[in-house]
Amino acid sequence: MEILQILPDEAPLTGGVGAVARKVGDALLERHGLASEYLRASELRGSAPGRPPGTSRVLVHYANYGYSRRGCPRWLIRRLERWTTTGAIDRLVTVFHELYATGPPSTSAFWLSPIQRSLARRLARTSTSLATSLSFYGSVLGRWSGRDDVRVLPVPSAVGEPESVAEAARRPARLVVFGSPGNRRRAYVEYRDALETTCEALALEEILDVGGPVPEVPEAVGGVPVRALGQLPDTEVSRLLVGSRVGFLAYPPDFLEKSSIFAAYAAHGLVPVCAWNEAREGGLRPFEEFLPARDLRRGRAPELAQAVARRARTWYLEHRLARQADTLFQALGG
Repeated sequence: MEILQILPDEAPLTGGVGAVARKVGDALLERHGLASEYLRASELRGSAPGRPPGTSRVLVHYANYGYSRRGCPRWLIRRLERWTTTGAIDRLVTVFHELYATGPPSTSAFWLSPIQRSLARRLARTSTSLATSLSFYGSVLGRWSGRDDVRVLPVPSAVGEPESVAEAARRPARLVVFGSPGNRRRAYVEYRDALETTCEALALEEILDVGGPVPEVPEAVGGVPVRALGQLPDTEVSRLLVGSRVGFLAYPPDFLEKSSIFAAYAAHGLVPVCAWNEAREGGLRPFEEFLPARDLRRGRAPELAQAVARRARTWYLEHRLARQADTLFQALGG
């Protein structure tokens, strides 16, 4: 059996949405014998519109700007509507990684947002089953579609899921800054004070920087040395994570559910620390699944850290990759 996974153009299979699609595809094949063919937006747009190649079951990864420069992929929605109304496909499962953009009136996002909302709403109503990586998106999609079965599937770890991990307190006093160059640059430049607070409050002795080149990586932060390790294979990243205590993110707490870096920290039993603490109701919670760096106080921080690491890993295991594959297999009519 086979399914077609449709990806945005900005999603190489080695990172971001593409990495999620590949991990899901591998798990579907291993657990259910369901193979995936991957098709990017530009390839789909250049193909015949009548029916998808080779299968009647389609899994769409929707991130609107990956299908249209202005985030308004009318062509995609029309194509999928045509497939469903003509019976060209039996199942259309959409995983919403994004819904629409927002911004002040001085930005294009403000003026395009109504169109983007309308298109996402049409796709939600066209789809056989809906999933999303963010709890907030799930509630929006439920209202739009009139469904109460929208699946919330936070992004899985892209660097593995160890079967067991040591308690964070028993590991070397190391902090990991892992991820894209942009996110890591923010950690060292915009949120350096939060990083310093984290190192002091948790008595950390070393920082490991893991990822592509970032010119702003310092030699030390608040007296704690930084060791830049560069881009590493997934297996090596996993080994470093299980041998470290804390993972730092310069990432909005409202969106941690869709962060593969947060997922990696949680899966490997680290203490996730976020640069700030604003969090929307219904998502991950400060002092529960992550520590907010700027609210840390040295006295209770180590005690809080161990409890947070346990809760973050428990949260992750509830939707680990095997469970996501099972959920999507059912949605695809398996």
